[in-house]
Amino acid sequence: IDAKDGSVDKAVRALNQLKYELTPQETFFGQPTLRESFQDRETELDSLERAAFSGNSSLMLLGIDGIGKTSLMKRALAVIFSHLTPVWIDLNVSNTPLRLLSAIAKPLSIQIDPHQAATEPKQLWDNLLFPEIKASSRLFIVFDNVESRSDSDSDLSLETTTLFHKMCKDLTGTQKPNNPGIAVLAWSTPTLATE
Repeated sequence: IDAKDGSVDKAVRALNQLKYELTPQETFFGQPTLRESFQDRETELDSLERAAFSGNSSLMLLGIDGIGKTSLMKRALAVIFSHLTPVWIDLNVSNTPLRLLSAIAKPLSIQIDPHQAATEPKQLWDNLLFPEIKASSRLFIVFDNVESRSDSDSDLSLETTTLFHKMCKDLTGTQKPNNPGIAVLAWSTPTLATE
């Protein structure tokens, strides 16, 4: 509702009109439908679907904060990739090797040793988590809130950044039919280590 002019009457009329546009579920239960939370993004969804099934092994959604990358990816998981099991990793929260590895291990029902995750994160990834992901045709990894700043300016430690780069390299090198394997959501193209 645009109430920049300070008109209370205009805001009240808009609110009254809104109640006629809500579904019964939204009116009585306060549960917004997918239609309400995802509007006018069908073109982007179609582009994402074409990219996903063009033989690419990974997806990257770029855009400034608040533009709807996360909503678009969640809609794509519900509509395009409904046959896949997503593992959603938010790097704002998973910002240490232990948290990053735990965020992947938990939905896979894999127990990890916290000491090993803190001291030998690459070995834990290489020997336990990555083989499980690689063996499954259904698993799909989504990294959200990937910083595009230089590593020295990043909130992630050098060890976490190095581990994240290794994960991206390993996941993009894994080919799965009808499964890009990895999606990265970022402000701009992140600088990923390529060996």
